[in-house]
Amino acid sequence: SDPVNDGFHRVIMSNSAAKANGVDSDTDVDTETTEICVQQFFWNPTMTISDPRYKMYCERVTSGDRPFQLEGFKNSAMQNNKVKDDDPCPFHKRFGRETPSFLQCGCKASYSKRKQKADAKNRATQALVVFDPFEKSDLDAIESAPSATLNLGDWIRLGHWDMAGVEITIPPNHVATIKKRMDYCHLFHAVMDYKWIYLGWVPIGYSQQGIMTFGDVELDPQTGVFRGDALSANRLQSLIQEMKHMCCDMPVVAAKLEAQPSHKVKPDVEALERNHAMLKEGWEDQIDVELIIDKETNSSIGKSCGYCGERDDEKLSRCACKATYYCGKDCQRKHWRDHKATCNRIRGAKSK
Repeated sequence: SDPVNDGFHRVIMSNSAAKANGVDSDTDVDTETTEICVQQFFWNPTMTISDPRYKMYCERVTSGDRPFQLEGFKNSAMQNNKVKDDDPCPFHKRFGRETPSFLQCGCKASYSKRKQKADAKNRATQALVVFDPFEKSDLDAIESAPSATLNLGDWIRLGHWDMAGVEITIPPNHVATIKKRMDYCHLFHAVMDYKWIYLGWVPIGYSQQGIMTFGDVELDPQTGVFRGDALSANRLQSLIQEMKHMCCDMPVVAAKLEAQPSHKVKPDVEALERNHAMLKEGWEDQIDVELIIDKETNSSIGKSCGYCGERDDEKLSRCACKATYYCGKDCQRKHWRDHKATCNRIRGAKSK
């Protein structure tokens, strides 16, 4: 049988991402609280959340009903998370496991240092973080937890922005098998014939933003190049695991890991080496697995119109909140009803 992952799937449909993540926008920032700016990426099944099909499509995607192909629309938003010193470390917390506090872990000091450097150079993107997907081990703990007291938004880990991609090349005659496995896999959603978004082991959606995405995967039917792109080391690790799983029991022609430093952010070399070792595992005697650091990366990756999904960098301009892009005033006006609350929250936080 095809090695298609199966598992538990749950969607959180709350009024806002901030609420689901336990963030109180009215909480005052004091010396024991650190504010972390999180870049979030979402997929929406319809152009607007008022579309009567919106909830039905969200439920179908997150429930694992496959195969199902729908291009939909991508969106991004910024969220300011306030983390207290004695809170579980947001970069290392694991569902159902004891986690050191943010202060004890040492991550507060490292994040603060990174943030200070970013502020000194006026490069806010250097301190950006993203949400990381739930893993299989998290899933096992979640399945046994009482659903009445479960708020998965409180357990989403953070990861530092660290752009990279993985490529696995297979013989073209095996492309149809990979495509079938991906189309039926609950961890991915097909947006086009040979393109998917990565949802992780526990898909999570918000009523105002859409379904969280943790990476993009595409397959070239002509060359057999199977590629995944991620924005953090943990996201890349998850993609490598699942993409290798899709390629089991078939020959591999080549593989490589490509770091793509963006916004002048230096790559995490230690994390890259760990992921490179994972990619090589089991293939050492078959192929040479490359590790490449691409200094000429496209820094606009992930940038798209918040309303229609347009990706033409020359057309895009940022909203006043600096978190969402639009290809024109018409799209910005049409999206305002959905974007208003997020926009006001971000601009209010920046003015303090």
